[in-house]
Amino acid sequence: MTQRAHVFLRGGADKTETDIGEKEVSPSPELRRTLRFMHQGKIVTGIVERIVPADWSRRPGALPTIYVVLSRPTWSTP
Repeated sequence: MTQRAHVFLRGGADKTETDIGEKEVSPSPELRRTLRFMHQGKIVTGIVERIVPADWSRRPGALPTIYVVLSRPTWSTP
């Protein structure tokens, strides 16, 4: 199942978070869970580090903001 979320992305050693906007992520975001989404024409895999608001799933229509740390390998083609 996919979920729309506002995504901030960070590389493993890189401490800088980049706002990459709203994305369709799969599966629905949960803390410390791996998910995937398309970014710049590639499938990105990462681990959810933080979700704001934490109780977004209990709020109908809420758009979560998620902070994702890239996994290795970082990119794959669709």
